[in-house]
Amino acid sequence: MTDLERAVGAFHPEQNGQKVSGGLEQFPDDAALVESAGYCVTMIPGDPLNLKVTTREDLLLAEAILKRSVRRLSHQQSAISRQREMLMADR
Repeated sequence: MTDLERAVGAFHPEQNGQKVSGGLEQFPDDAALVESAGYCVTMIPGDPLNLKVTTREDLLLAEAILKRSVRRLSHQQSAISRQREMLMADR
């Protein structure tokens, strides 16, 4: 079993019928788990709105972002409809 397989085995307390020592509590996140197996972890900037929803506060933030996006889309659709109506009236 490789170091990475052993580290990832922490996600599955029993692997091949054997208990894997340690457990997830020693790893604050996935990166720490992979680093513990001796691999290099690289951070890549991403979209700040790509949230990991794990707490009630995360859920509230995700709902607010979604509502804002829906309102924005609704306004855009209304503007497109008005433009279409104006174009059709000119014909």
